[in-house]
Amino acid sequence: MFILSIFSVSTLNYTLFEYEKKNKVWSDVAEFWIEPYLGAYDIIKDKTKKEVMITSLPHMAYLAGFPYKNIYFYRYLEKDRFNKLEENIRNYKNGIIVLDKKRNGGWSQGLPYQDFDMGGKKVKLIKEIDGIYIYEF
Repeated sequence: MFILSIFSVSTLNYTLFEYEKKNKVWSDVAEFWIEPYLGAYDIIKDKTKKEVMITSLPHMAYLAGFPYKNIYFYRYLEKDRFNKLEENIRNYKNGIIVLDKKRNGGWSQGLPYQDFDMGGKKVKLIKEIDGIYIYEF
């Protein structure tokens, strides 16, 4: 009976883990499982024709199909992050910025939660969905 119980529990754990693996993706950055098919993902995957993606969620950019060389990681603890962001906006014709709420104002100063100007271009807030802010320039 004891062996059967252990087998049942381990089978249940394995089944739940396989469900997690199938429907979610491990984020090395955030160190937790994320769902790549959130509403934000659906918006991002339609923007892969943009030249660049600046993001705090590089795994989502990769899953959406952005070439690795066109993904720039937004490091919320870097003191010169806004200068680097402005430089990227200035250097590329168009792009998308995708930041999760914790790194965009939750843990440190982030971008405005509205349209703003940077790098000589208008940066528009497309949508805030599931705690993810999506901007376009």
